Amino acid sequence: MTYFGIVLCILFIYSLYKPYRYTVGLLYITCIFQASNTLNIGENGVQPYVLGEGFIIIRCILRTPNLIQRFFKDRFVHIVLFFMVYVLVITLLMPFYYEGMDVFANKNLDYSAIYGPEPLKFGVNNLTQLGYIFVNCITLCCLWVNRHRVQQEQLLSYFYWSIIIFLAIGFWEFIAKHCGLYFPSTFFYNNYGLDGRAYTIGTSDGVMRMNATMTEASYCGALLASIFWSVMAIYCRIGRLRDLSVVCLTAIALIFNLSGTGLLATLLGGVVFLVLERKRKNVFRTMAIMIIFASGIIYISGYWSYIVDMISTKNSSVSGIHRAVVLFNSWDVFCHSLGFGVGMGSNRGNSFPMDLLASVGLIGTALFYFIYIKLILHCKMYRRGEYIVVYMLVLMMAQTLAIPDFSFCSMWLGIFMAASFNGENNNLIEIAKT
Repeated sequence: MTYFGIVLCILFIYSLYKPYRYTVGLLYITCIFQASNTLNIGENGVQPYVLGEGFIIIRCILRTPNLIQRFFKDRFVHIVLFFMVYVLVITLLMPFYYEGMDVFANKNLDYSAIYGPEPLKFGVNNLTQLGYIFVNCITLCCLWVNRHRVQQEQLLSYFYWSIIIFLAIGFWEFIAKHCGLYFPSTFFYNNYGLDGRAYTIGTSDGVMRMNATMTEASYCGALLASIFWSVMAIYCRIGRLRDLSVVCLTAIALIFNLSGTGLLATLLGGVVFLVLERKRKNVFRTMAIMIIFASGIIYISGYWSYIVDMISTKNSSVSGIHRAVVLFNSWDVFCHSLGFGVGMGSNRGNSFPMDLLASVGLIGTALFYFIYIKLILHCKMYRRGEYIVVYMLVLMMAQTLAIPDFSFCSMWLGIFMAASFNGENNNLIEIAKT
């Protein structure tokens, strides 16, 4: 077990002796640590949020009365469990049925595209993804049936703590790389499969960029774009200076992140935000201020030329060409498997929806997006849940652009927040005691 894992275990064990909301809050915080593992097994390992899911499941089994009965009575839980079983069956059968089909299974997309596809075969990646599917879905069900035990203010507070920790580590990491200061990279980037690349990777021009707690700048940019617009939604509703400060810090982080995925997701997220936000006048005024602020930061930092060069050359770059090859191959896998997919972990594309189609087919993809949209609509019913809606929509846009992983921890952060959100029981005193 890593030092990071030991610290998390101690915190989660301590949370078991506290009210339920503390364990949920820790789970949210673990969802921002992608480059860390709690336990390394070769090039694979147990991500922090999976450890948190384990503690949530254990706690719910031990302390939730009639948990199994509540599972059987809830229709949403039925759909989630059906999706889980369907994916398990597809993943156990299809790699053998379509064995030998050309797939890109390597975690490094550029490496896969350079050396070409490899024959499909059932392996460790399939088993790993099966574990993720099982634990993720059971945790989702546990959070859903216990959503009355977390107040809205508590949920927002835990989300804020996750953001503050993420930004603090991100700026510390970025400043340390540029100024030669100390940063515990072996603590936050302890995934053996990364070989230390997450801390040192930069652009093709050698410009170091902010990765925060993510394995790549694209993953960091996707989360930053989601945070930017979700906190903007909170600011437009409440109008606190604290919220505006977080929005400004996130804008600075997006500039130093230098990710095309993050910048494009931020632009697309603005469209989503304008559609959802009711106070349009406040939005336009705030967005105008943010554009002026961001322009000033870009000018002062000298990052304008880097951003222009990155956007203008992305499609024709080696990385862009490689990712296009992988993307089209995912469509071929989906078609050649007659729409059933070849199992989770068998293929890794460049876009989440396309990778999902190639992995679990049309039925599995439809089931997942039914669950995802159901959670969004659940939060959209209440004004206080708008920030979760914005977060989930913007992040899914970023994943559609360049992030294929079903196990992406930040995606599950949005899903878990939506499952824990309960707009009807905001002021129940007894919630805080459970």
